[in-house]
Amino acid sequence: MRTKTYSSRKFHSKYKNYLPENVLKAEVEAKSKQRSIRRATHEYGIPYNTLRDMVNGRKDSDKFGKETLF
Repeated sequence: MRTKTYSSRKFHSKYKNYLPENVLKAEVEAKSKQRSIRRATHEYGIPYNTLRDMVNGRKDSDKFGKETLF
């Protein structure tokens, strides 16, 4: 009888698990052409679309994240 084998792929959480400081560092490096957007996303663990939108001006990096209620 065959047994099921599971891949060792880690499951990603639904919500962000990266720091705003890392996003700003990656954005600066991508805008100044020190690194490509794809390389910066792998280096800092940020979603590609998030960083691409910030570099292209679709998302405002100053307002990163939601404001707290309290």
